[in-house]
Amino acid sequence: MGLHGEAGGEAGVCAGLGGVRTPAQGPFRRQRRGSCFTRIDHLPLLRPLRSWATAWSRDRLRVCQERGITPQRALVNWLAEIAVRAGVVAFAVTGFGLESGLRLFGPFAASLAYLCPLLLSVAVCVALFKAPLAGTPAARRVPRAPEGRR
Repeated sequence: MGLHGEAGGEAGVCAGLGGVRTPAQGPFRRQRRGSCFTRIDHLPLLRPLRSWATAWSRDRLRVCQERGITPQRALVNWLAEIAVRAGVVAFAVTGFGLESGLRLFGPFAASLAYLCPLLLSVAVCVALFKAPLAGTPAARRVPRAPEGRR
């Protein structure tokens, strides 16, 4: 029996959970698994990445418990939201040929040419900094400090 409530994985993770209690509430403890893993553990990017992944996973379980969205569906929601945000950023950064579209505005084309970079930068800011939807897991919602240090 694992953390997810079943030996088989996440299939029934929402069924019968009174509260999500995870064993790792604080920083990770170093486990001795051999020299290869201890060297990899010291890479500068690995610890923050592992901390983010743990927080994201906890929020995924919270979304499952509070909203009844299965973890698989939460993953699909997250991937869809990331794809939409990446598409908005890609469109805003490249502009996708706004020059030809400006001709449609006739005498207002010059004014709109000054306004386009501003609107595109606002779109990038919204795509990058807007809070995720309620049904989408996000690591930023999970406090990373243990209960005693908050």
